[in-house]
Amino acid sequence: KSLYLIQIADITGVYGVSFLVAALNGLLFDLLVNRESKWRTTASVLYAVLLAVVLFYGSGRLAEGEDGREFKVSVIQGNISQDKKWDARFQKEVIDTYKRLTLKAMPEGPDMIVWPETALPFIFGYNEDLTEETLSFQKGLETYLLFGSILLNSTEPGGSSFTNSAVLLSPQGDVASVYDKMHLVPYGEYVPFRNLIPFVRRLTAGIGDFIPGEEYLVMKTPFAKIGNLICYEIIFPGLVRSFVEKGANVLVTITNDAWFGRTSAPYQHFAIAVFRAIENRVPVIRSANTGISGFIDTRGRISKTSDIFVEAVLTEKVAVGTSRSIYTEYGDIFAYLCIAGAMLIIIRNIAYSRPFLETSSSKNF
Repeated sequence: KSLYLIQIADITGVYGVSFLVAALNGLLFDLLVNRESKWRTTASVLYAVLLAVVLFYGSGRLAEGEDGREFKVSVIQGNISQDKKWDARFQKEVIDTYKRLTLKAMPEGPDMIVWPETALPFIFGYNEDLTEETLSFQKGLETYLLFGSILLNSTEPGGSSFTNSAVLLSPQGDVASVYDKMHLVPYGEYVPFRNLIPFVRRLTAGIGDFIPGEEYLVMKTPFAKIGNLICYEIIFPGLVRSFVEKGANVLVTITNDAWFGRTSAPYQHFAIAVFRAIENRVPVIRSANTGISGFIDTRGRISKTSDIFVEAVLTEKVAVGTSRSIYTEYGDIFAYLCIAGAMLIIIRNIAYSRPFLETSSSKNF
């Protein structure tokens, strides 16, 4: 709704938008409460000029067309409830749901199909029968399939551990790329300080204690270089930027927001992805188990979305990002400059207050 205002995020990151909001609140305080401030008029003029520049920049950015190569993507929203997701009695039902919805998308001729986070109700690669069933199904599609799955990692000292991963299958049914989630959810996917407090291990005994990935892996296909974010990784600007910095020209985020229920959280989670698209000038493809799934272009425009807690199949043409933004190149330099400026103001105020304090003290004596 405020696309003109937030286009500056490709320069300043999301902190530039926060700066505008904070500056407006400071100005309103001076105008309505701190009426003795001698800077009221100057501040009002400066903010008006700043706002005009931001809106002018935003309108120019939005007027630009998408010039990247297009490819077609279908996202699948299975709408699997939490009580069924890991219940072995519903395993076949869950798998059949994703197969059915995927086949529904095939007449559109997608170059890639995306399933949500932990879409498979089994450990891919460990359960041989169900893994082979998934690969056989994939070979019949003759297109790329990207899905979320728990994987078994047997390289950890002291036993096996699990990763929350995204797996990309080629049209031939081969595993083309695997990305392991790097930023795990505390107390959901791992327990902090579990070695110091042994009894808390029981908190994750049912699902295993996940280990984080270590690589910003970019998945390469003939039509795009994909940076894959799992669940709430999309909310971290620096993490997302690292994928684009390493060559990703499309972002795919897979998630399971069923935990949130019918609250504002699924909508907020989706809205955050808009900023990541603008900051790095790359499109975002989102597949969520219970919604919201959809597509966001490099200007933050939302082309298609699903409702929450319904099955959905969405297909859209996506144009890859073609240019590297200032934010991608330099990161949160604007935020660092703001911190430096604030420190200088504090030091200046302390320095100017000393003569006043010394004068007041001498008068008291």
